Amino acid sequence: MKKKIGYLVVVVLLVTLMASCFGFKDKEMSDQEKEKAVILGNVTAIVDTHYNPFLGQANALILINDELMKAAKEKYKGEFEIRNIVVNSKYNFFHFVKPYTYTATGDVVKK
Repeated sequence: MKKKIGYLVVVVLLVTLMASCFGFKDKEMSDQEKEKAVILGNVTAIVDTHYNPFLGQANALILINDELMKAAKEKYKGEFEIRNIVVNSKYNFFHFVKPYTYTATGDVVKK
């Protein structure tokens, strides 16, 4: 009986770790937009959701976009927008203080 419970615990942990890792893209530019765009550079931001695994992709994108804009405003001046956002999420099992983090990169495009 103890052996079955041990296997169950291991399976639940593995499923949880694999299910909580994901990545997605947002605000992708088409080929025509890329040809016309003036790309100033790119920025990277790390966003912590502070124990909120139920945040959802839409709300996470709002936080991520805000952090990317902050990073871009520190680095560039003028009017611009963030495009070609790539987000990677990883559950940090050993970091109990900040378990859900997103690493995002995006291109800074002049308006």
